[in-house]
Amino acid sequence: MTFENAHSKIKKLLMPSSFLSFSILLFLAISTPFVEMSGLITEDQKKNRLYAYGVVIVLQIAATFMRGWKRSVSIFCTPIVLLLIWSTASLAWTQHIDLTGKRVFLLALVYSGIFSGVCDLGSRRSLTIVRIFLVLSLLFNVIFVFLVPNIGTQVYGEFNLWRGGMAHKNIAGMLCAVTIILFTFDCQKFSTTFRAGVIIASFVFLYFSWSKTALIALPIALSSGAVVLYIRRRYKSPESRIKNYVVIAARVFFCIVMLGLILLTVQREFFMYLTQDTTSLTGRAAIWRPMIQFYLDHPLLGSGYGAYWDSSINPLGISADSRGSLKDIDQGHNGYLDILIQVGFPGFAIAIYCSLVLPFRQIATMVGLTAQRAAAISALITFIMLENLSETSLFSDDNLGSTFLILALAYLHHHKIKLQYRSQADATDPNVVDKFANPVELRLMRQNSSRPPAQSH
Repeated sequence: MTFENAHSKIKKLLMPSSFLSFSILLFLAISTPFVEMSGLITEDQKKNRLYAYGVVIVLQIAATFMRGWKRSVSIFCTPIVLLLIWSTASLAWTQHIDLTGKRVFLLALVYSGIFSGVCDLGSRRSLTIVRIFLVLSLLFNVIFVFLVPNIGTQVYGEFNLWRGGMAHKNIAGMLCAVTIILFTFDCQKFSTTFRAGVIIASFVFLYFSWSKTALIALPIALSSGAVVLYIRRRYKSPESRIKNYVVIAARVFFCIVMLGLILLTVQREFFMYLTQDTTSLTGRAAIWRPMIQFYLDHPLLGSGYGAYWDSSINPLGISADSRGSLKDIDQGHNGYLDILIQVGFPGFAIAIYCSLVLPFRQIATMVGLTAQRAAAISALITFIMLENLSETSLFSDDNLGSTFLILALAYLHHHKIKLQYRSQADATDPNVVDKFANPVELRLMRQNSSRPPAQSH
């Protein structure tokens, strides 16, 4: 009996541990751009962030024991693990073991912290935490724009574009766009007035940041969420009607992308010809050209996860040394090309499957049950994937955009395992439900089961 009481007390610590771990990871992801760019924090002070990551590691290990092995396996058993395994395997051929090891570890830590936080806290509670962080970040960035303009604005030609504490206007724009998405869909807990105020303020900041990528991707992302809601209103049982179509479309899309990449790999001259004009796409073609050449030379293995940039060798070649705009480049400004040159064709295929193919299949099963959340996730994934056409955040260690993508995938996985265990287990058996149910949901379930059945008159 004493052991059972002790075990019960330990399980009660799961929620606080997951809450703390989840919150620390969100804080680290959002604050990273500020820490890297502001100049207000010394190198020694930056190293203190390692202690925060250490706390997350300890909390994750403790949470694994608290929730039990079986539940932990159900939380972390996703296709993203295959990407982590392949990225870890790249340690065998990378020329920068330290960079690859550090970044694989960060990606694994973000993955475990986000997925465990969403599954332990529940979708509604974890989303509330995310929205609180987004509002605080918006306030922080606005304050920096007006009180510390030398940091809060970015000189771009004749204009001072807003960036707040986000290092670059495009990062600030992405954060504003995510805020707009998450306060547009599945946000009934907040008042309409508050939601409208946050959305308007975020859009104003987005406009003055003039992040073209975010300004273009946001309307498309919101439209994808609106389509989900339209389908839900149009059909009474949309998940059964559209699931097969979505699965087929996703598989066809995946095959087309992979086949197209194979053809481009074989037709080397044509692939290189696409970036012949290095001044196109605001100079991004000049960055992509040597990256494509590197991929063609290493199509299967790549450079090793996270090892292409920030190395001692200039990855853009000696011609970049004399061009100020390319001298300090540390990303490829294309998430798909970046992941391709780092983990090769196999890793790229896994990343596309995890981020595009599987999610929309899961969204199709979610529409009929929680349409608002399905709309929010659809819009968020659509935005992040579009943003990766000109920026890099696709499964990029603890990058802010990558964190939001993993967050969206975690909500889909949480919905999936809830459906699985509800279909397999008898909800009236507390011994079965206790292994998998979210503590808040379990409490409500027990309250409902303890109520006497309504008498018919």
